[in-house]
Amino acid sequence: MRAALFAVGISLALFSSEPTFASDTTIEVGVAPAAMMPTYQAVADAYMQQNPSVQVKLRAAPSYPELTQQILRESLTGHVPDISFQAYSQIRVLVDQGLAVSLNHFIEASGGELTRSPVLQSLGQVKGQTYAVPFWTSMPVVFFNLDLVKKAGSDPKKLPTTWDGILALGRKMSDLGDNTSGFYYIYKNTDWPFQALVDSFGGRMMTPEEESIAFNQRAGELAFNLLERLGKAGMTDMTKDQARQAFVAGKLGILVDASSLLPGMEEKAKDRFEIGIGLHPVDSPDGRLPAGGNAMMLLSKDPDRQKAAWDFIKFASGPIGQAIVVKKTGALPLSLSDKEREELLGSYYRERPNQRALLEGRHLIIDWFGFPGPNANKIVSLIENKSEAVATIKESPAEAMRTLAADVNALLPQ
Repeated sequence: MRAALFAVGISLALFSSEPTFASDTTIEVGVAPAAMMPTYQAVADAYMQQNPSVQVKLRAAPSYPELTQQILRESLTGHVPDISFQAYSQIRVLVDQGLAVSLNHFIEASGGELTRSPVLQSLGQVKGQTYAVPFWTSMPVVFFNLDLVKKAGSDPKKLPTTWDGILALGRKMSDLGDNTSGFYYIYKNTDWPFQALVDSFGGRMMTPEEESIAFNQRAGELAFNLLERLGKAGMTDMTKDQARQAFVAGKLGILVDASSLLPGMEEKAKDRFEIGIGLHPVDSPDGRLPAGGNAMMLLSKDPDRQKAAWDFIKFASGPIGQAIVVKKTGALPLSLSDKEREELLGSYYRERPNQRALLEGRHLIIDWFGFPGPNANKIVSLIENKSEAVATIKESPAEAMRTLAADVNALLPQ
C-alpha cells in the first residue's frame, strides 16, 4: 500500500519545498490510543521513507486522558514530546498549561493550507489561536446489521434515520431471540457521546464566552431523557468493548459509535453479515455532531526541533498521510481537496459505499469541546459516569442533571 500511495501522492504534496532543519534529527511523538499504533507507525514510516535523515520515535499511551496526564507529568522535568496527538477535547488542557505552541505563524508561512476550511480551523483553535492540526476525524454514526434488519422484517435499503425508528427496529431485533440485542448507544466513551447528543439537539456544552455551562438547558435534558429511554427499552448494560464485540459477532443489531470503526468492523463481519451505516440523528435545525479523533500539537520550544516537527505535521495532514489514515481508520478526509480525494481515494470510495456515505455528514461536524481549567478531565469523568447512571436507570435524568451541573460548576475556573 505504501508504494502505491507514494507513486500517486508525492506529486500532490501540499508543501513541496525542501525541509530546512538539521539532518540526522529525531523527533519524539506522543500518540494515543495505543490501539491505533499501526496507523501512526504507517504514517511515520512513510514520512521517514521520504525523509531518511529524520527519525520519528513514537511514544504511545493507552488513552487520550492518559496521554495528557503523562505529558503533564513530564512537563515537570522539562521532557515532553516534540509533537502530541491530542484528542480534540484534550487540546485545551495543554494550552491552558502553557505547553502548546501557537501554530498561527507556521500556518501563515505555509500559505494557510492546513486550515483551509472553517471546519479545520475550528477543530484546532482555542480563543482565536490555532494550536492543533487535525490528523484523523470521525463522527458518531449508526451501524446496522443488515441481516438482522431483514430478519426483523424491515427494508435494509430504508434504514431508520430517527430515534423513534431506531428504537422500533431495535425492539423487533430483540424479539428475534437467540440472545440477540436490538441496540446499543456507546454512552461511556469519555464525554463524546453525551456531547453528540447535546450538539445534535441544538445545544452546546458552555455559553459562547464560557461564562457558564449550557449543557443543563433543554438540549442536555433531551440527551439524558434519550439515554433513559434507551435503557428502559431494553438496552443491555455492556462496556463499549463488549458492545463492539457483540456487534461484529452478529448478536447486536444496531450500534451507535464512532465512524472510525467502520473498516475494522467490515473486515470482522466479512462473509458473515453485511453492515449498513447511517448518520447519527440530528433533531434540530441548529444540530451538529462533535468531531471524534485527534489533532497534532507542537510542544517543542527548540527552534530546530520545531522545524522538523512542523514538517512532519504538514506531511501527516497532507495528501499522503491522510490517504493512509483514511484507508486504515475510515477517517473523514477533511484536509483533502475534492481533486486530491478523487486522485488518491476515488476508487477506494467507489468500492466502499458505507465510507462514501460518511462524506455526506461532513458539514455537521463541529469541535469536540474541551472544558477550561485544570479540572477538565475530572469534568469528563463526571459526565461519563452520569451518562452511565442514566442509561442504566440508576438515576433519573432530572436528578442526574441537577447534581452534574452543580459538580461541574464547582470544578470550573472561578
